[in-house]
Amino acid sequence: MSVTVVNDWRFTEDADLAEAFDAIRAYMAYLDQNDTGMEQSLWLRVRDDTLRYFHIATYRTPEELETQMQSDGTERFVERLYPHIDPDSVVRPVGDVVANVGTGPGDV
Repeated sequence: MSVTVVNDWRFTEDADLAEAFDAIRAYMAYLDQNDTGMEQSLWLRVRDDTLRYFHIATYRTPEELETQMQSDGTERFVERLYPHIDPDSVVRPVGDVVANVGTGPGDV
């Protein structure tokens, strides 16, 4: 059964958003070039709070999620992105996918 992580956070007021988005693009390239077990990686910006973001990631299995969370690519990403995030804003629920349909475009 697929498993999904919903990362919910807010960038700090003084965040270097150019660096943060470079980190996101580099991570997306890493995910695209490596078989990580990822089925989907979706990034959303909240319209009425442009510093708040969601990253929704779905993996084929819980084991593939755990492997990816411990990968060098994820470690590099976290090291680059998290200095720009308010640590008190981070929420990260994990759940099993019970239904899904469709695909969609995205651009960081």
